[in-house]
Amino acid sequence: MKLTSADKEKLFVGADAWTTHSTDDLPSVRVSDGPGGLRIEAVTGLGFNRSHPAVCHPTASLLACSFDRELLHELGEMLAEECQAQSVDVLLGPGVNHKRSPLCGRNFEYYSEDPVLSGELGASYVNGLQENGIGASLKHFAGNSREKGRLISDSLIDERALREIYLKQFETVVRKAHPWTIMAAYNKLNGIYCTQNRKLLKDTARNEWGFDGVFVSDWGAVSDPVSSMKGGLNLEMPGGDHGTSDLLDEALKSGALTPEELDESAEYMLNLVQKTGYAGRHRFDLEKHLDFARKAAQQSAVLLENNGALPLRKEQKIALIGAFAKKPRYQGAGSSNVNAVRTDNLFDVMDEAGIRFTYAAGYDASAETPSPGMIQEAVHLAKHSDCAVIVAGLPEQDEAEGYDRKHLDLPENQNELIKAVAAVQKNTVVVLQCGAPVILPWRKEAAAVLCMYLSGSQGSHAAFDLLYGNACPCGHLAETWPLRLEDTPSYRYFDDDVLFVQYRESIFTGYRYYDTFHVPVAYPFGYGLSYTSFEYSSLRLQETENSVKVWLDVKNTGSFKGRAVVQIYTGMTDSRICRADHELKDFASVELAAGEVRTVSFEIPKESLKFYDVIRNEWVLEDGTYRFMAADHSGHMILEEDLILDGETDVHALLEKEYLKVDDAGLTVSKQDFETVYAKEIPENVPLFPFTRDTAIADLEDTRIGRLIHRGVRQLLDRGIVHDVEESMIWEAPVRMMLMGSHRFTWHTVDGVVEVLNGHPVKGVRRIMRSLKKK
Repeated sequence: MKLTSADKEKLFVGADAWTTHSTDDLPSVRVSDGPGGLRIEAVTGLGFNRSHPAVCHPTASLLACSFDRELLHELGEMLAEECQAQSVDVLLGPGVNHKRSPLCGRNFEYYSEDPVLSGELGASYVNGLQENGIGASLKHFAGNSREKGRLISDSLIDERALREIYLKQFETVVRKAHPWTIMAAYNKLNGIYCTQNRKLLKDTARNEWGFDGVFVSDWGAVSDPVSSMKGGLNLEMPGGDHGTSDLLDEALKSGALTPEELDESAEYMLNLVQKTGYAGRHRFDLEKHLDFARKAAQQSAVLLENNGALPLRKEQKIALIGAFAKKPRYQGAGSSNVNAVRTDNLFDVMDEAGIRFTYAAGYDASAETPSPGMIQEAVHLAKHSDCAVIVAGLPEQDEAEGYDRKHLDLPENQNELIKAVAAVQKNTVVVLQCGAPVILPWRKEAAAVLCMYLSGSQGSHAAFDLLYGNACPCGHLAETWPLRLEDTPSYRYFDDDVLFVQYRESIFTGYRYYDTFHVPVAYPFGYGLSYTSFEYSSLRLQETENSVKVWLDVKNTGSFKGRAVVQIYTGMTDSRICRADHELKDFASVELAAGEVRTVSFEIPKESLKFYDVIRNEWVLEDGTYRFMAADHSGHMILEEDLILDGETDVHALLEKEYLKVDDAGLTVSKQDFETVYAKEIPENVPLFPFTRDTAIADLEDTRIGRLIHRGVRQLLDRGIVHDVEESMIWEAPVRMMLMGSHRFTWHTVDGVVEVLNGHPVKGVRRIMRSLKKK
């Protein structure tokens, strides 16, 4: 297809917020949020707007607890059918970012603290989508493990941690599923915005991993369109007539951009268009999809505690307590938020099932202060019942896209309620609804704790099935639940510094930290209880040229049909370098009838046993003794076998275990030691002046024009024009985000404003007026 330079320039930027440009011979591509259900906006405007009704599936934080590739593949199939019915070509998901800290406000959208689990589940999801004609957008690439200041912050990650922890899951999805698109993240990575980071986009993903799809920006993530195209980006979103084509044309004429670079970017876009065409062809069975959402929640929920209180019996009289029992928290807030076509709640589900129960709200979900009257009412009902079921969790305002949590606590009114009820009712069951770990000070006082995470619009049906034994809990935690916030490895370095985020803990994140440094936790990675029990035996190993084959026998020794989540870890007993004690290498969710025995097999590629040698800049298999362990969580190795593997003896690492100092106050890594591992100096805070496109709005108030901008932003916020957006997101946004505020603004308008801010009012105003006149 012959395209003019103008056509190719238009292909680099979307036509609007959700479609690419089209020509007479080239159809547009339509994209849509989000990873757990379609969010097709019904209105336009700033922020997250109302969307058309859709099926709301469980969030990634819950689905990852299934440890089940087939379930994620089936989710992809379901979402593909829904996309086809709604004429969507590319779905903006999955999100596979590493869960560095439980404080990250968007963790409910991500799978795990382990890159193997995230990568494998992400690949299954993508394959389920794309085998049915709908493209995926793997996100957010990369190092986007914090929401605060995400549009301007710089993630400082040493090369080994970057390769082994923060890029590995993306590599797995690219190699195993070949996503049609990858979404470049908002943040900088080691000094360069991801949207223009040639090392990340071209050198690593394209040339090393073989990615052959389109790199698309996160919405508003582009700082410089020309630099982004040169760095490897192929599509700037959202679209609109903001002058991107003009900038590209000017760069071509000046020689700053070559025709070959423009041709290459356009070619990737043409390839994407040729893959589409399935959208709009099908309808889907709504009831089937709602049933799947229920099944997925059932199969993923994690039983954290149970002293015999569960499963419940239908003849028991229940005190149902909690505002979330009537108005559940079943999904996250932000771009993944779905206008659910149908929702349920535990109150109605129990009523429909004929359960004898009374109800008390127990707490105000919009407040934190305990209400003595509400607690007293709940205690009274609990005293006069056979069992109390309390539905508790995090309110929506406590975790959302765009900002991070400040602590790991449940609201005080919920904690006080649970303690009071548990004091008078020995059979107190807590059902948790939250997107990420919370501290449970009463966890040993409750008779049972069932964690539903954010379980989708059919999650209450799933919770009922699990509470009453219609289904057997089989989920296992995809992230560690700490005892204290101070125990998390990034605690000291997940701070209020907007510009620089120092990943000083390096590879020691999640269970790699807790297990290696023997830090006690509430619930370890991979942990989950069941109504049945399993026995592991006969671990066998066999080395082949390129892999190690692993077999073991698993028996269901209980009376319920259930799923064993078998986890295979490896470690080295004689390594020459600093390593974690053990790392997950493979897993399987195996369904077994009561009394059934099955041989479960794995094949561990030797490639997956390599570490990243930062001196040689390559993956290296170290010579030595490797321990293979079968476990039901990271803290419980049930079977072990050693195997000597031939490899390299000349191995190198900049990280030393001694650099990590652990005490009751948490983990400390000195600046000097981190700079050794990072292999360069930590950048100092940059001076505010001169201002740039990337200067945060909050940093402008010392200038006259900056104060005017502050005033205008304040008016927007007060008038409610910005929908469902945390105020801090606005103040931390860079000047260039004004492009999102009006179709009249262009990049030249932005640059004119920057010139005025920098003390050149005449030149700046002229530039602004010329840019507006062209519109």
